[in-house]
Amino acid sequence: MSEVSDLHKDVGELRGTVAALHAEVTKLREQVENLNAVLNQGKGAKWLMLLIPSTIGVMAAMLGYFGVKLSIGP
Repeated sequence: MSEVSDLHKDVGELRGTVAALHAEVTKLREQVENLNAVLNQGKGAKWLMLLIPSTIGVMAAMLGYFGVKLSIGP
């Protein structure tokens, strides 16, 4: 009978360990998703920083092509 109770005890310990591992994996999955979101925001900011000067340059080139002079300052 002792073997059966030891087996039940081992099964209970394994279930507890699996539950704890499941909780840790769930927490790690959430952290990875948060990191991925931050990285994707960084990529978007990089493209935005490249897009704004490019757009200004294209508009200035178009104005220059059509003969509009741009001057900064007095």
